[in-house]
Amino acid sequence: CASKHRDGRRIPLDENGNKKCKICMRYLPLNKFLKDAKRLIYSASCSKCHNLKSFGINSLDYELMHSIQDGKCAICGNVETANDKHKTESRSLAVDHCHIGNKVRGLLCTNCNFILGHAKDNIDILLKSIDYLKKNQQQL
Repeated sequence: CASKHRDGRRIPLDENGNKKCKICMRYLPLNKFLKDAKRLIYSASCSKCHNLKSFGINSLDYELMHSIQDGKCAICGNVETANDKHKTESRSLAVDHCHIGNKVRGLLCTNCNFILGHAKDNIDILLKSIDYLKKNQQQL
């Protein structure tokens, strides 16, 4: 079974209309692949594998980290509950990395990833935030 790119080239698909990712080797729906607007074609790797590659890891590395963390955020210990835009399924845990050396540190939920990102990984800002919350904590 195959579909076509707008440029006429065939997209090899399985009997369910799914495309095979060249990295993780899984068959996934076409909406899981990036689409190159200029060349009008789908990428050879799925979006998840494409993103992981930018961190220097593959889907097996991700799955190992996910398993070690028991599918939970390395900071808060919760499973991911945020949904992707226009999708019903939950997001995958985000790959947290040092923005200076690009070293992968672990997997985080959306909220914890945003906290570190907005604080620019600055420990002083995070500690001052904790002090602020403690100082202004309401007494029951």
